[in-house]
Amino acid sequence: MTASEYRRSAKYILELLENPSFGGIHRNGQIHIQYIGGEILTIPKRQLREIVTVGREVFSGYFSHVVDGTQSNLVGPPDRISNLQALFGKRISTSIDSFGNKRTLNGSAELYRKTIRISLDSLKRRSFNPAAIVVVDRDSLPYLSSEIAISEEAGRPMRLRPVFHGGSPISPAEPGAMAESFGKACSSWLMNSRISVDPFMQLLLLRLAEVDGGTGTQSSGCPFSDNCAHESLNLDPDGSLYVCLDMADAGLLPLGNALAREFDWGMHQGIAKRYGNLHPDCQACQWRVSCRGGCTMEAIQHSGQIDGKTPLCGTWQSCFSAIDDAIARHGPANVRAWSEGLVGMEGGI
Repeated sequence: MTASEYRRSAKYILELLENPSFGGIHRNGQIHIQYIGGEILTIPKRQLREIVTVGREVFSGYFSHVVDGTQSNLVGPPDRISNLQALFGKRISTSIDSFGNKRTLNGSAELYRKTIRISLDSLKRRSFNPAAIVVVDRDSLPYLSSEIAISEEAGRPMRLRPVFHGGSPISPAEPGAMAESFGKACSSWLMNSRISVDPFMQLLLLRLAEVDGGTGTQSSGCPFSDNCAHESLNLDPDGSLYVCLDMADAGLLPLGNALAREFDWGMHQGIAKRYGNLHPDCQACQWRVSCRGGCTMEAIQHSGQIDGKTPLCGTWQSCFSAIDDAIARHGPANVRAWSEGLVGMEGGI
């Protein structure tokens, strides 16, 4: 997508946000823009700068606070990596796979890891420690605690992303094993770590907001709620619109095309019906207010129903159980104070 096409698309998105049917988005509020998908370092430096500048110009005319960031493998020429840091500051995250062979360079997983280490060491010398993104699937789940320990030692915040049935051949972990591993990892992280680890941090903030009435500002870019149709919008390079990156990757429930100025309000409102219409099990769950049904995309894809349950229901319940135990032992004020001192994602990116 060229800068001029992005400007046209962004202006059309603003028109959508102004429509009362979209809901949830208010002028003078805050917007998070994430440039994700593919490898951003492959975009010529001048073109990338023009695109990012357009996003800031267009959306700053509507929102009082525009925060943008990106995800990169950081495998590329040093000058392009430096350009990326100049553009986004510390709002950059990178994929980490310390033990598997899913990410390779010239067919070699070890070469990929070596190249990443060189880039990370170079950035650290410039006082920048990018956040780690770790995809959790059947093969990487056994190394979950080890990946967290590596980021802990490096002082690097991280985000754990359970794999979903999108456009990737990666296999999800067995639900019971996920619930057990995430529950144990969350319990070990609470009140002990010095880094933010999502989704643990995200779930903790949501739970604390319910318990103590304080802020529930989410640390993750994903709304993770039954209302994401009104809180998120994904723009693909060809102008295609989806609720989120995961729905776009899975080709699930397309909403239209910004370049063609087409939007399927019927589809959008159908997805939005999940808000307040969760599965009966979710309605009766003790963590309903904090969890809000989990990821909409996962729930729809897993069950085929707008009010379906996510396959990660047990995983989030195990995390909330660990969070409640920590709050009961230490008190909400102490848990919140600890969370506020963690090294976190810049701007939630």
